[in-house]
Amino acid sequence: LMGFKLLLTMQFPKLCKLLGIRVVERKVEMFFKNLVTSTVEIREREGLTRPDMIQLMMESRKKEMNDGTTFSLEEMTAQAFGFFFGGFDTTSSLMCLVLHLLAEYPEVGDKLREEVDRIYDECGGAISYETINRMEYLDAVLNETLRLYPIVAVLDRVCTQNFELPPALPGKDKVTLKPGDIVNLPAYAIHRDPNYFPKPDDFYPERFIEDPKGTLHSPLYMPFGIGPRMCIGNRFALLETKVLVFHLVAKFFMKPGEKMTLPFQLTKSNGLMEPEGGFWLSLELRHRAGAESMSNLSI
Repeated sequence: LMGFKLLLTMQFPKLCKLLGIRVVERKVEMFFKNLVTSTVEIREREGLTRPDMIQLMMESRKKEMNDGTTFSLEEMTAQAFGFFFGGFDTTSSLMCLVLHLLAEYPEVGDKLREEVDRIYDECGGAISYETINRMEYLDAVLNETLRLYPIVAVLDRVCTQNFELPPALPGKDKVTLKPGDIVNLPAYAIHRDPNYFPKPDDFYPERFIEDPKGTLHSPLYMPFGIGPRMCIGNRFALLETKVLVFHLVAKFFMKPGEKMTLPFQLTKSNGLMEPEGGFWLSLELRHRAGAESMSNLSI
């Protein structure tokens, strides 16, 4: 139902508003609206300044936009909600997806473990920003995970100039896009198109090492969006995930949990990138960690 609502609001926003169809519950909306409103009121009344996103939006609110309008509290609330959702839920989903795939594909986990052990021994476990960013295979594992399961399956962008698309099928009419038209980019479908990514359904991180120009640097690879509206937190999200995966792989073996769905099947209940039944895996403590035990986790 949630996935259906999300699709409807993306395709028919005005109709959904008219019919009262909502993706976010009213109480959640009011929570964020009250939070932003009270924060703005307190800062303006007390003359407080903070180095955060709310402060940046407050400064923008004082200025007129090109069309003469100002940044409203409703727009500030929407941005705050998007920042919260984009900074927490999406990152945790990526972390769970990586761990699930490492458990599902032990050969990938073994190869990643070799790289992690080498780097771990070199730095004594105290990994730095520079060190983790030169881990080629770890980077490839994350990129391949995002290719198979982009956190946002469909991206929407607003057309800014007239553009003509060729016919989708022979004998059909061309499609003309006009400024203001909303264009949906099916990232999930593009990432699994065999014309662009050979053997698209295979979990093969090496493709990002063997052909970075045709994968990582391709405009068809868009896990965080594309263009000027690309996710501003993508580097931080990747860094967080790399640090977590590094320390878990250094200390544990990833094994399929008893309730893990194999092969991976996307849930139909909410439209999110997660397996049917949720994320389940077992972590087996490695010998180098100084113990031998098994603990089952539900993520």
